[in-house]
Amino acid sequence: MQRIGASEPTSSLIVGLSVTVLVGGPHMYSTFLRTAMEPRFRSRYGRLTYLPLVVMPTVVTLGALQNLLLLLSGYEWIRVPSPGGRGTG
Repeated sequence: MQRIGASEPTSSLIVGLSVTVLVGGPHMYSTFLRTAMEPRFRSRYGRLTYLPLVVMPTVVTLGALQNLLLLLSGYEWIRVPSPGGRGTG
């Protein structure tokens, strides 16, 4: 990927996300659906069976927001002047 101009961290991110989307996501949802579709499991746990449909998107959204906030707060740290009075921003 570096041949097409992507840096090493960007290449790593692309590979990690690709594996997550192509392998992790389908595996997680197929396991959940197989469990949720079993009548004995649904009768035993009721509404709790469908809780992952709410929890998983919420966790992903909060994680994305947290990373965005961390990224934006990093820009504020860059602008803080150094003790010698010469700031970088």
